[in-house]
Amino acid sequence: MKKQKPLTIVYGCDKSKAHSLLHQAIKRDEIIRPNRCSKCGEKGKIEGHHPDYSKPLQVIWLCSQCHRKYHAAYSNFNIGPKLPI
Repeated sequence: MKKQKPLTIVYGCDKSKAHSLLHQAIKRDEIIRPNRCSKCGEKGKIEGHHPDYSKPLQVIWLCSQCHRKYHAAYSNFNIGPKLPI
């Protein structure tokens, strides 16, 4: 088995880099994706929402419906309310 390098966090990330770093951390079991939405409690496929791309591993876990609603309500992502992490 190939030894994995430790995950390096680069602050000031853009959107794609933040998504990539989160995916890597999940794959390495450094972050566990919950099975319930932190907003509505729905079970299923849960997505990580980045309130701040400069903090790529700080996400809010939302179901796809809550995630879409959030983005629909706050199309300029920087002005949306900061959901509790």
